[in-house]
Amino acid sequence: MGSTDGGNGSRPDRWIGVGQSKAPDAESAGREAAHGALGGRLAELLIVFCSDSYDLPRLLASITAASHDAQLIGCSTAGEIAATGPGDASVVVTAIGGDGFSIKTAIARDAASDLRGAGAAVAGSVWEVEDRCLAHSLGLQVVAEGVEDEAVLNRIWGLGCDRAQGFLIARPMPAAAVPRWIASWGGVGRPPGPAMDLGGATTALSRRSSPESSKLTPS
Repeated sequence: MGSTDGGNGSRPDRWIGVGQSKAPDAESAGREAAHGALGGRLAELLIVFCSDSYDLPRLLASITAASHDAQLIGCSTAGEIAATGPGDASVVVTAIGGDGFSIKTAIARDAASDLRGAGAAVAGSVWEVEDRCLAHSLGLQVVAEGVEDEAVLNRIWGLGCDRAQGFLIARPMPAAAVPRWIASWGGVGRPPGPAMDLGGATTALSRRSSPESSKLTPS
């Protein structure tokens, strides 16, 4: 599947392909699924789901060789779904390719003991991606939703977000309560009074000129 712009300009074709194999041998299954997804094209990213009954190192080596070392993410599963239907002893490879986008994969250890830290470590890989500030280059702002503690707030500032919304700043409140909330705003870590019941307004923080949380202002 590809895409083009039929208007005044044009954009590079982008495509996605899916391949599946039920071959019992790991090497054959990986190669068959990868070739089905790639269709002779060079991919930017492969997404792999496979039965845990396979020899995973051999399977991944086969897929990597067929894809010319494209970046890869995936997991073993108890069942796989492809265009041909569900299966429980197969390999499914989705390939994404074309120009005009950048991809970076990363891995974090010890997620079971520090899930938030692992997530932050992986999210940090965005700084290795080209055009990571596309929104800013278009004159737009980046908003992070669901911020619930200062560690996350400081992290998203470091990733270049301009605004934040979440329970750290305030709970939803009736529109009539917003002026009083703004007037009593004490900054992050100093909530301006008790949480309000669900109402019709939300609140957010914006980073005016500094990434420091002490410089944040309500908006």
